Amino acid sequence: MLTIRIDVNALKGGLFDGTNYQSLMEAIVTIQDTVPYIRIDNAELFEKDSSQELSTMTRLIEQARSRPFHKPIYWICLTLSVGALAVMGTAPPLWDIALNYGLMDPFFHPRIIVAAWTLFHEILFYLAFAGLIIGRRLGIALFGAWILTAIILFHHPGGPATITNPVNSCFLFGMIARLAMPRIPARAFFLPLAAGLAGFAAMTIVAANFMLDDMVLGLAGGLVVLGLALADQAGAWKVPRLLLFLGAASYVIYLTHYAVFSFAFRLLGSFSARPAILSVAAMMALAAGAGGAIHWAIERPILRRLRS
Repeated sequence: MLTIRIDVNALKGGLFDGTNYQSLMEAIVTIQDTVPYIRIDNAELFEKDSSQELSTMTRLIEQARSRPFHKPIYWICLTLSVGALAVMGTAPPLWDIALNYGLMDPFFHPRIIVAAWTLFHEILFYLAFAGLIIGRRLGIALFGAWILTAIILFHHPGGPATITNPVNSCFLFGMIARLAMPRIPARAFFLPLAAGLAGFAAMTIVAANFMLDDMVLGLAGGLVVLGLALADQAGAWKVPRLLLFLGAASYVIYLTHYAVFSFAFRLLGSFSARPAILSVAAMMALAAGAGGAIHWAIERPILRRLRS
């Protein structure tokens, strides 16, 4: 018995199209006609299963495309912050507000929502990646110019940190992980996963005050993502519903955890526990609980309305 499997990633990415399917069927017919004692059974079932698989992948891709490109929670929090500053009589200049709403780096001016600094890096990456979608040469030129500019301005005082910050390397490692995924057997998922977790553990132990180097952190993160993606493809684990919910609420948790801690400290006063891990666990539970509640009550209904 000969089993033919089509790479799921090729189906998701549109790499395996109708032309490839026709070539595959022609090759099967050629094998049957030229090699003695080989017959293809259940060809109709094969075609039916492939058609269902392709239609399922198409549906999933269309669902992903229909989602908002950015979560609106940033602009909701930004509007609340600007309103609160205006009430207190310390509203920032209109130009700074416009830069923050447009996700353009204000350079020498502080961002209104400090915790959202990563979103500015994401916008820069999306713009460069859009060039890669338009044309490979254009995208390579944009990424090359970005890397060259970062190298030139890295030690330049007052340079735009959004361009020169080494944290941008995390995007590169994510792209490398995606390119490597189809080339690694799914059953070998434990290799990149173990390497990435070991990298996180080593950096946590070696780095002083948890100031992790962005390049090493990005490499370890890319390996963990690659390992988990391969594990999911191999069916080695099923993501728990709690983790799925935390993943959906993660950006809200990230944006609001500073405000949640500030409010809690003002309400309860400073507190500490021994060992220190208890304090960390309490803060994590507080941030996840408050952010999860905001996601459930505010962000989730808004996203549902936008998708409908």
